[in-house]
Amino acid sequence: MTTIGLLTRIRHHLISYQFNRCLSTQTASGIVFNKNLRVKHLDRSSIDKEAHVYDYLRDHVAKDVCDRIEDLKHDGRRLIFNLGSCSGLIVKNLNPGKIDTLIQADISLESIRRSRRSNSMLPPKFPIDYVQCDEESLPTNLILLILLSAA
Repeated sequence: MTTIGLLTRIRHHLISYQFNRCLSTQTASGIVFNKNLRVKHLDRSSIDKEAHVYDYLRDHVAKDVCDRIEDLKHDGRRLIFNLGSCSGLIVKNLNPGKIDTLIQADISLESIRRSRRSNSMLPPKFPIDYVQCDEESLPTNLILLILLSAA
């Protein structure tokens, strides 16, 4: 399957999952984790003027994660899904020889926008797609590597 076909399947899966989830009903009695509140917190922290203050920590984590990606063997699919992309710092540390496409995903739209802004300042090394989703809506057996690095 080509990378474009894979991206299309992932997008269709995420859209259908979100649509079906909206149709389902949930009772408030079983909620332990308030996802809407978490999204509001992430949105607020992403648009904060001081959001860049801790990027040096995220950059360090991104470098460590990318070093580990260098050691991985893959089966020909070179698609990486960065879930919780936050500031998008993983992009500047990835080796373009090891990746064909990167998907930056976050539950927060403002985090996606921040990631897109920071990545637009870098020279393009590989195609980057941006998706707003969470871990519950990921398709099975389509993605070779999913990163959860908070970088």
